[in-house]
Amino acid sequence: PVKGKAIFTKANCIKCHRFNNEGEGIGPDLTTVRRRFQRKEIVESLLTPSQVISDQYKSVTVFTKAGLVHSGMPVPNTGNNDAVVLLLSDATRITIPKSEIEELVPAKVSVMPEGLLKELNLDDIADLFAFIETSKQNEEPAQRAAK
Repeated sequence: PVKGKAIFTKANCIKCHRFNNEGEGIGPDLTTVRRRFQRKEIVESLLTPSQVISDQYKSVTVFTKAGLVHSGMPVPNTGNNDAVVLLLSDATRITIPKSEIEELVPAKVSVMPEGLLKELNLDDIADLFAFIETSKQNEEPAQRAAK
């Protein structure tokens, strides 16, 4: 699990996902991911993040009047209803004034980038999964009570 925690950081998972109260809350919290999904589904989400996208994490593509194109996940914009804030795949935010928007359309691509596992070897991937499975919250209540 120690190696897996380092990989969670090195692979930039921590920039978008929370795990045991660490990391960012942009994407799904991975603390209880093993209770909610099978390993196969988790691997599929890592390999092809755009295949299945939960409604709460759907992204949009914004076409501006200046001819620029931005794709990202809309995030709450407190205090400024005259702009759209997008969270980009590199975890940065961009604010686009509504007056500059030509068109805003739902995107078919996840904000989570493709190919995240390409930089990891099989041992790294195994360590990453072992780390994710270490959360006490992944255990069923009866398992926790027995300890």
